[in-house]
Amino acid sequence: MTAPEEFAERLRSISRLTDIPLPAIAEEGEPKHRLEEFLDEHGDYAQCSGCKTHIYWFQHASGKKAPYVASGENMGVNHFIDCPASARFTKIHIIDA
Repeated sequence: MTAPEEFAERLRSISRLTDIPLPAIAEEGEPKHRLEEFLDEHGDYAQCSGCKTHIYWFQHASGKKAPYVASGENMGVNHFIDCPASARFTKIHIIDA
């Protein structure tokens, strides 16, 4: 099971990358709930077209958009990292010489 500290760190990371103010995290066990609320309130809910995982899209302060996993043990993890179909979406193309 994912520790509350991991959910809290994921929340802090998304907040830093997006410049969205971080909500207060007060009680032990609460970070997962706060992360769920943060994703729901600030992200654009969608479904990955590759693996059908439920995600939230966020725009980073840099202007780039990134998907974050909406629920489960990987909630708040950048979906570019854990998508089993990510090879379909890469911008890097290997050309055989």
